[in-house]
Amino acid sequence: MNPSFPIRAEIAPRVLWSIDLPSQDAGYLTLTENGSVIASSTNSTTSLTQGRLSWNVNTAGPSYEEPAVTTDGRVYRIEGEYVIGREPESGNIVNQFPAPMASGLTVAPWGDLMYSSAQLRDSAILQCVSLEGEARWTKSLNSKSPLAATPQPLRGGVVAYYDGALRALSQDGTESWRVDREGFYASLENIPTTLHDNLWMHPRKLSENAILVGLEWDSGRSLYVVEIENSRIYPYVPTDPANAPLAVFSGSGDDFCVAAQGPPLQALEMQWEWGIQLLDRRAETVWKKQLRSELSRIIAGKNGLVVSGTPSKERWLKYSGWGDVTSIPYVKYLNLDGSERWHWGCPGAITHFPVIDLEENVYFAFQGRLHALAAN
Repeated sequence: MNPSFPIRAEIAPRVLWSIDLPSQDAGYLTLTENGSVIASSTNSTTSLTQGRLSWNVNTAGPSYEEPAVTTDGRVYRIEGEYVIGREPESGNIVNQFPAPMASGLTVAPWGDLMYSSAQLRDSAILQCVSLEGEARWTKSLNSKSPLAATPQPLRGGVVAYYDGALRALSQDGTESWRVDREGFYASLENIPTTLHDNLWMHPRKLSENAILVGLEWDSGRSLYVVEIENSRIYPYVPTDPANAPLAVFSGSGDDFCVAAQGPPLQALEMQWEWGIQLLDRRAETVWKKQLRSELSRIIAGKNGLVVSGTPSKERWLKYSGWGDVTSIPYVKYLNLDGSERWHWGCPGAITHFPVIDLEENVYFAFQGRLHALAAN
């Protein structure tokens, strides 16, 4: 990547379509392989295709997480105390099985479902089950808490962090490799005196040979690159701190870049700016620029990144009339050289953060209306 001086360009994107959602509640957007957009909230799941409503259903119970979608388009969610799978064409229930106190539902690379769940008297567990709920294997997490981060696919298996170790699990539940606490501690200049640690960022795939892990110690947060084939761990330490939100660009071979929020800077009295930076695989700065509003989300596309910021819906409704947050809700597309491709100012709080498809079209919703914006 060849860095260049960021160019500011307030260019409006081309709107492909927009449609009112059945629910104005906040939630998630999920893209399926057949081109549908799944808009989910706590109490409903909606499927849309090319800007048209395909189906909308009320959940069987509160659902607080993003759906898990299979390769054939079936939509699975934890709804109350059950995992429920729905047909892609109609939303009708095709599978249903009990999953009390479950969270972190995901589709494994081999097609089964995985989730973790708390237990009343015993340790929390990580489970792999068929789409019909048949048990494949179970792992004790040696903790009362379920997984802090959903297992991430890598090399045909999944990577999960629990019981003080980063573990790669195969289809049969065996560990193909693991990194214990001591492996991470050895890469620190000052080894912590306690064994407290926790994930502050989901593991991110950098390449087929490496992942990025964010751990939180008693002394602060640290980023690490884990290279699998070389059995190597090293801290990823930028000049300016890299904070969440954060996104990863996977390049050819083992090359990668990381886009992250930088530290805030005070531009004027009572006025702050927030930095965004692109870092290479050595954690050196490719470019950085300042934004007038705090970042809420960064997502990576093939040729750039989509950044967005918004106050909460409650804060928007309470304070937008005062004029102090009217400039905050926004979605913008930045090219890989830091220049701005387009900017969209939202006249309301963002309720569904942006997602990007393979053609780099961007989908997001605010105030109950879903928008699809063209890549160019």
